[in-house]
Amino acid sequence: MYIEDGDKIEAFINSTKNIFDENFDTACKKMAEVTGKPLYRNNFTIFVTTFPRGPYNKEKGYLWVYTDWLEPLKSFLHELCHFQFIHYWGENNNSDIMKLSNDEFGYLKESLTVVIDESFYPLIKSPDRGYEIHQGFRKILSEHWKKDKDFDHLVKFGINELPKYIK
Repeated sequence: MYIEDGDKIEAFINSTKNIFDENFDTACKKMAEVTGKPLYRNNFTIFVTTFPRGPYNKEKGYLWVYTDWLEPLKSFLHELCHFQFIHYWGENNNSDIMKLSNDEFGYLKESLTVVIDESFYPLIKSPDRGYEIHQGFRKILSEHWKKDKDFDHLVKFGINELPKYIK
C-alpha cells in the first residue's frame, strides 16, 4: 500500500542537504586519498527514494539514498567507493581484476567498502557493515587495511584471498 509521507521526505531532504553541504568536499577528498586516485568524476546527482535499495549509475554519477537510512553520506561513500574501484581497477584491461568472474568481481567490490569503516570517522558515525555474506572476507580485508593503508595493495590482497571465501 502506498502511503504519502511528504513531511518525512522533506525533512530527510533538508537534513541530507545540510550534511552534504557541510561534508561533501571533505568526503570526496578523503575518498581520493583512501583509494590513491583522483575522483573519477567531479559531479554527482543524488536522488532520494522511499524504496529500501541504493541503485546507481556510475557513468552518469547518479545514486539514490533511501529515506530510512540514517547516514546518507555513508551511503554516498559506499557507492563512491564502488565507482572508484570500477573505474580504476574494474575497467583497467591491465588489471588482474579482468581475470575475475562477474560473481568474484561483485564479491570483491562489495567487500572493499570496508575501507570506509576505518577511514571516514568523524564524517560517518557508524561502520559500513556491508552484507552478511561478505563478513569473513571483510574481516581479513580490514586487518590488511589497518596494516597497509594502500588501496591498490588491498585490491591485490583481496584478489589473492578471494578464492578462500567465494565458492
